[in-house]
Amino acid sequence: MFGDRGNRWHRLLLAWIGSAIVGAWSVALAMPPERVVSLAPNLTQTVLALGEGRKLVAVSDYCVLPPGRKDLPRVGGLVNPNLEAIAALRPDRVLLLTAHEEFLSKFSALGLPTEVFHYRSLNEIRESIREVGQVLGVARRADELVAAIEKKIAAVRSRVSQLPTRRVLVAVDVPPGAGQNRSVNIAGNGTLIEEMIRIAGGVNAYEGG
Repeated sequence: MFGDRGNRWHRLLLAWIGSAIVGAWSVALAMPPERVVSLAPNLTQTVLALGEGRKLVAVSDYCVLPPGRKDLPRVGGLVNPNLEAIAALRPDRVLLLTAHEEFLSKFSALGLPTEVFHYRSLNEIRESIREVGQVLGVARRADELVAAIEKKIAAVRSRVSQLPTRRVLVAVDVPPGAGQNRSVNIAGNGTLIEEMIRIAGGVNAYEGG
């Protein structure tokens, strides 16, 4: 009888310990990260705009950095993140875009916590700024940044409201090389660039998707 009671207390003690470990792990994940790797220029600019640039330990090959931070390690781009270099930096958060989703399992296998964000439209940009702010522990600052962006957008709309509408064509990518047979990628409707054209008082001249 005493043995059964002892086993019962033993199991209960193990359950308490397990709960404590899980709770501590959850708290650790909830703590704002201190070592951040950003794998996209727009994510890096968001971190900097939120005043958290000091937390960056590495960025993508294409990120633009302010004076004093230009020596940060470069660890690849959208399609070729250097996983070994990133793991060696021991980040406690890696910021990714949806274009990186194919690498999520590899980051997970290396034990690297990741956050995936979407920047394909103005609404997604607003939400991603707020989400980055929450991850970094500066949610209020993120709300202020979104409000400032909204104010600037409203100012642009007001300024161009009385101007004639212009048809605009935006080439987002012109492959290098000579000749007239090169293909050119044009910003279509339903894109972020098309949203920006409309805010500026224009109309996308290219009606394709």
